[in-house]
Amino acid sequence: NARPTKIAVAPEENIHFYDHNGWTLSYRHKAASQGYEQMEPILLIHPVGVGLSSWFWNNFFEEWKGPALYAPDLIGCGIQNGGDSWDPQERPLSFPLGWSKGCEALLEEQSHPSKYVVVAQGGLAPVAILLASRCPHAVSKLVLASPPTWEDMVTPIPEKEISQNYKFLTSKILGNLAFGLLESRWAIEFFSN
Repeated sequence: NARPTKIAVAPEENIHFYDHNGWTLSYRHKAASQGYEQMEPILLIHPVGVGLSSWFWNNFFEEWKGPALYAPDLIGCGIQNGGDSWDPQERPLSFPLGWSKGCEALLEEQSHPSKYVVVAQGGLAPVAILLASRCPHAVSKLVLASPPTWEDMVTPIPEKEISQNYKFLTSKILGNLAFGLLESRWAIEFFSN
């Protein structure tokens, strides 16, 4: 069960929704500053982790003066903004392709006259790379901030390791304890700032 973390939204941000393949997804938007309306908009892909979503970019949104910003909540993230939660028992999802397709749907919905600059933080570099390769008509530039090594991006995690992690995180005692600690406001801010 998802327990959304309450994160303040800056007043100049607008949270919007779109549908993708049966998912209701949310995204934050900040309009272009005066004089920057014709510049390429920026799509910001947040890192993943317990409680993370587009709010990761709050400080960036607050300080930004420039072209329009779009920060989608990836599938299963942004529950506090009204996006759908994700339960892998109910609906399997392929990573990073599923998240990339969710971002692709947002680009298609916006149908901006110019291409986007896509910025991905950390381990979500594969999502941005897939998005750029699948949508060259919509992506002009790719910025990968602190990406993993190329070897880490192309080497699959052994299925046994994934299974062990899943069992641990879904266990009644240890999983609940881990999520309780990781979802605390302190932990989220500590790992995100």
